[in-house]
Amino acid sequence: MGRVKNREEKKKAARIFSSGCGGGTRGPSVVDKRGQEVNCPHCGKIFKQSGRLQDHIQRHHNDDKRQPDAEEQEERPSGSEEGCSSQAVLSVQDVGSKPGFYTHKSPKLMLLEWCQKQGRRRPIYKLKAQPDGRVSGRVVLPDEKYANKDIVVHLPKEFAADSEQEAAQYAATAALHHVAGDRALDRVLPPDYVAIWNDCAKRKEERDRLEQEWEGRRKQAETNKMRAARRQQKVVVMSEQNQRMVEAVVRNIKGQQSDTSTCDASTSSRPAPEASLRQIDRQLKAMGFSEDQRMAAQAALDVDAQLSEHLDWLLLNMSSENLPKQLAGSSATNIVGVLRTAYDDRTAECKNDPIVLGLCEYGYHYSEAAEALGQTNHDPEEALQRLFSKLTGIEVVSACEMQIADEDSAWREECTALEAIYGEDIEFPSPSSACLTVCVECDEVESLNSQGEALKVTLLINSIPNDYPEAIPVIAVSCTDVPHQGLKTVTLKLVEHAQELLGCPMVHDLATAVPELLKGVDFDEAKKCIEKVTETPHPQEDIEVEAIHEEDKQLMPAEPVRNSVHTAPRKGRRAPQLSPADLEAENRILELQQNELARSSQHDGIRKQRQGLPAFEQRNEVLEAVECSQVVVVTGMPGCGKSTQVPQFILENAISNGQGSRCSIVCTQPRRISALGLAHRVADERAEEVGEVVGYAIKNQSCRSKRTRIMYCTIGVLLRQMISNQHLSNVSHVVVDEVHERSVDVDLLLLLVKNNLKRPKCHKVVLMSATANAPDFVNYFSNEKCKVSVVHIPGFTHPVREFFLEDAVRMTGFTPSKGQFGTLSDRSQGNGDEGKQGSQARKATALQDELQACYELIECLVAYIVSEEKLRGPAALLQGWSEFTPEEQKRVSACGAILVFLPGALEINNVARALRESPKIQGVCGRQGLEVMALHATLPPGEQRRVFDAMPKGVRKVVVSTNVAETSVTIPDVAVVIDTCFVKEVGYDPERRISRLQLTHVSQAAAKQRAGRAGRVRCGVCFRLVTNRQWGKLRRHQEPEICRVPLESLCLNLAALLGHSLSVEECLRQCLTPPGSGHAEAALKTLEEVGAMGQDRLLTPLGQHLVRMPVDVRVGKMLVYAAILQCLDPVLTIAAAMSYGRSVFLSPLDRRAEADAARKELCTVSKVAHTKSDHLAIVAAFSQWVSAKEKGGNAAASQFCRRNYVSSDAMQATLAGRAEYATILADLGFVPPSYSPAAAPAPVGANKFVSNTRFVRAAVCAGFYPNILRVEHPPKRYAEVGAGAVAVEGEAKQVKFFDRDRQRVFLHPASVNFDTARFESGWLVYSEMVQTAKVYVRAASMVPVYAMLLFGGEVAVRADRGLIVLDGWAEFAAPAKVAVLLRELREELGRMLAAKIDDPGLDLGASEAVGAVMQLLHTDGF
Repeated sequence: MGRVKNREEKKKAARIFSSGCGGGTRGPSVVDKRGQEVNCPHCGKIFKQSGRLQDHIQRHHNDDKRQPDAEEQEERPSGSEEGCSSQAVLSVQDVGSKPGFYTHKSPKLMLLEWCQKQGRRRPIYKLKAQPDGRVSGRVVLPDEKYANKDIVVHLPKEFAADSEQEAAQYAATAALHHVAGDRALDRVLPPDYVAIWNDCAKRKEERDRLEQEWEGRRKQAETNKMRAARRQQKVVVMSEQNQRMVEAVVRNIKGQQSDTSTCDASTSSRPAPEASLRQIDRQLKAMGFSEDQRMAAQAALDVDAQLSEHLDWLLLNMSSENLPKQLAGSSATNIVGVLRTAYDDRTAECKNDPIVLGLCEYGYHYSEAAEALGQTNHDPEEALQRLFSKLTGIEVVSACEMQIADEDSAWREECTALEAIYGEDIEFPSPSSACLTVCVECDEVESLNSQGEALKVTLLINSIPNDYPEAIPVIAVSCTDVPHQGLKTVTLKLVEHAQELLGCPMVHDLATAVPELLKGVDFDEAKKCIEKVTETPHPQEDIEVEAIHEEDKQLMPAEPVRNSVHTAPRKGRRAPQLSPADLEAENRILELQQNELARSSQHDGIRKQRQGLPAFEQRNEVLEAVECSQVVVVTGMPGCGKSTQVPQFILENAISNGQGSRCSIVCTQPRRISALGLAHRVADERAEEVGEVVGYAIKNQSCRSKRTRIMYCTIGVLLRQMISNQHLSNVSHVVVDEVHERSVDVDLLLLLVKNNLKRPKCHKVVLMSATANAPDFVNYFSNEKCKVSVVHIPGFTHPVREFFLEDAVRMTGFTPSKGQFGTLSDRSQGNGDEGKQGSQARKATALQDELQACYELIECLVAYIVSEEKLRGPAALLQGWSEFTPEEQKRVSACGAILVFLPGALEINNVARALRESPKIQGVCGRQGLEVMALHATLPPGEQRRVFDAMPKGVRKVVVSTNVAETSVTIPDVAVVIDTCFVKEVGYDPERRISRLQLTHVSQAAAKQRAGRAGRVRCGVCFRLVTNRQWGKLRRHQEPEICRVPLESLCLNLAALLGHSLSVEECLRQCLTPPGSGHAEAALKTLEEVGAMGQDRLLTPLGQHLVRMPVDVRVGKMLVYAAILQCLDPVLTIAAAMSYGRSVFLSPLDRRAEADAARKELCTVSKVAHTKSDHLAIVAAFSQWVSAKEKGGNAAASQFCRRNYVSSDAMQATLAGRAEYATILADLGFVPPSYSPAAAPAPVGANKFVSNTRFVRAAVCAGFYPNILRVEHPPKRYAEVGAGAVAVEGEAKQVKFFDRDRQRVFLHPASVNFDTARFESGWLVYSEMVQTAKVYVRAASMVPVYAMLLFGGEVAVRADRGLIVLDGWAEFAAPAKVAVLLRELREELGRMLAAKIDDPGLDLGASEAVGAVMQLLHTDGF
């Protein structure tokens, strides 16, 4: 009863270490005050011992402790005669006033009453006249017992009064606010003092805000300091052998002599700007370079070369033995120490110069002060910067480069607080400097042998940098009683203390640290140390470097690193050009063929079929519009014949006019299957083979000849052709079909052809679509010089009866599982207070649930349709419908095909398998009564054309298709459409920074086109698997793709097409639907990060390669570097698997543990577990899948997938993607045309180092940088054993990962690295990032250090800290020489890429630079 929980913890938190004597409960508690700091109430100085504080007050502020009697005698009870003039009117009662009626109390009286209530003595007013004659001062509220508890309040200078009486009232007002500011005393104060009260309130609010900010910054600085203590930069190791190799390579590249250690100084006698050369020479001398070395650099470089160029030349051309030790590096690669040199005694002495004397007060010698002053054109501030940099090694921004701090900057805020703390003891000579006087008691610094008086130490904070407090300002200390050497020592210790305070305001902390630093410095020893530095010109700090744990190395080939000679690249299949004679002959041939087709009786059927199309009735109108207008917009419902007939109308008209050979029509299609199908159909209508007059060109496949006049192609093929032939000079008509889909390629093509229309004698443009908004295109193209016509072709689609989800459930009797259907409408509504991310997650889950329910319903629905039409005839589903007229009934004579729309290939395979194996359907149709066919863009052309074949009698055809059958492909015998109303749109996840397909509902316009497929030849039926209510919520039109996808590829193409003529941003603003400026800027920034575009927004050599590769820019860059590093085959697998868009490894919710165990076992068997790479796990899975398939066929491959939880569809897609990417690289010349990817490639050519995992991870890093994570391991722990202690490995959950932009992220549980507790290199590269409850990295690989240095971002060398910094955040410990060598290797790689563009047959593997890169990657520098 009555016990207090956690008593001891609470006492400890309250710093109570005793509960009294004798065990009693009422004994006095002793509070431990050790280490607590106490401020002097008079001057603000800080003391750690109360006794010293009381002695200080007694000694320096004794005159403030005046006797109350004297105070009373000085005060006159004058009543209304005192105070302000307004007091006579307001009747203000003051201290000592006579009794009477008063309207207000004076501030002095109110302050006195407060002191009496608090048991304090009377206030003491210390007033002082200012130079301008006004009176200011302070008020002291003495404590009755303890002097260190006195309250001292200063009157702000701006409220100085004309008289002492008025100043005393003002000071009392300020003191009142200090002690009782929480009360609304401004309501009872006389009006003359309300302004002072309000000003004090504002000052207090500002002080509170600054204190909160400073406290937050201090806590953040402490956190950063703790993290920095745990974060150890990886040491870049380069052995002497590797260093000699790289030096030789770089020297050969630059065409310079390998030995330049002995040079003739007379060679530097050419004219040069003397001032700049002298300055560079002094700086190089300060670094430790000899005179001969400096002269050699001047002789080898241009006269206008900068200091950095001189330093680079010396580092590259001087041997390590002749370089200053801190810049040379060694096999152990010591961290660079900054050279701290002393002055040059040969500098002239200028002891009579007052500026030199002022600099000497900060501890610098006359000679070095005079030299610094002479180097800066007698500028004392810049001279002090040079002296400070020379002493500490910290580079300081020149005074001319500094910017004046903003009013709300951290420095301005700190100045306000410093002025409030130190008052008259601080001055601000300039906006970027502060001069503070610190008093140090003589007994605190015994080594100075002072005479008993307090020392006045001046602390100068000068040249505040623009990024303060993230950078250190110039610090200088002066004191007449401290030797010059001691001042330098204190300055160096203050700099060390300032480095610990980076990130938070530091001036106050530096000032309070001065007494302790003076106390702890042995000035005699400091003098000896500095004299020793003066005698030794090249000191070096030897710092022990932590050894790197080397990975398991594989054997390096004995022969030098070289690649087999590549043959010339395979050229694109371009149709040969015809001569004028051939053109005339071709005219005659085309005319004869056209006449033959018109007369041939064998062609009557096709001719009648063409004439029966609605497009034929508009033939003359179309031709007239094409003849009279530059742009024609043709609209028409699906099936009207516009895609097949309009190009033929144009060609036939040209042939009739004798211009057939000069007619060249390019008709673009959004998909390959559309281009193939239309080319074959038009060729059949012309009674000829594909490749003659009608041809096609799709990705990696074309069929055309010199006679081809109509070419169907994908938009990407035409865009790539425009890169080399932007104006399409050999094309007469550009027909853009299905323009309503508004893909990025469509918008880019419209922009380019619009620019082409400005040229005379340009090609004609025909835009065709079923649902496009014609006025939008008319407004886009119309201008004074361009006429736009619109032609509408009416369709003859038959009426289609529509059913919704509730109808399908009622007809089939299907019972959905709990939670299915309606989840979207119920869950996606959500709570308005919930976050956006949670809403998106719920919506995605609801979509997946609803789609899964659709799969189950489709099986029941197909069985219902087949059974009903068997029982009641082909018109069973149309009976009783008002629009099913007798005329329409005559056309329904047989059961038509069933077309099912699904969002993707994976869903198609699942549903097709379920329909083939369904007992319900087999019970209705029999085993041979149903033919299920798949239709999607990844199928081979032969498989795609099967959907057009007629079925034998008694066999029902079911086509399961993506949206390619929506507009691009017309299957003539379709009578029933089952539409899930889902589609996979290309979207962009800004968190993952990668494109992906997103599941979403279709628009109403797209759904109507799908339904129209059922009315192509007769009345049809459409089942929409959404509720009627949900149908009304669907968007009417699809959003243009340019507004919802990343624009890297678009910007890359624009930069390649336009060059210097127009900026990319300006072009994007001219698009039909301009994207947001932020969207475009993000794309351009990504291209700069990848290295495809420079800061001038022009393509780099790498960008010129990537623009010719129809892949994601990161994947393309990864493939290019894999070919250069000769590890291509596994990277082909990684690229193909990533392009598949889904995870290769399956992880069912009910068997997740089994799936994880199988994945780890697979990596262990494949010997890639030590690489800690998700990407190599994909390679291992694919290799084993191919091996199983080769040994046991498809059955063994399927068994392997089931056993190891690997997606069979992903493996098939990866197999096809590898061949596609290999063809692209062959076209560019990176691999021979004969190159063929294999499951177990021979280690030759592009696969010479295919088994070296470091090379593979380096290629992944090159492609996906800056997608880098920094690994932060937990602090080392040790466990006791019998002989001492051993290190204990940390747990995986303690490892933290940090991204540059998103800060902390987490590894996804599906990653093979999820349970890894140690990453030796300290860095991961990732290619996929998702965000659910947290930001997860799904695919990541540990990346070697040299891979980041060679293929990462911009390299910066920080010699003062011995670091190489990538892009300002990734830090590695390395000397300057190693950094420059690595940078030169990177520049050579860029030059090689540029040479590759000029000569595609160039063997990049034969380069010495590539050999050096491979050697460093393989050995990790050892």
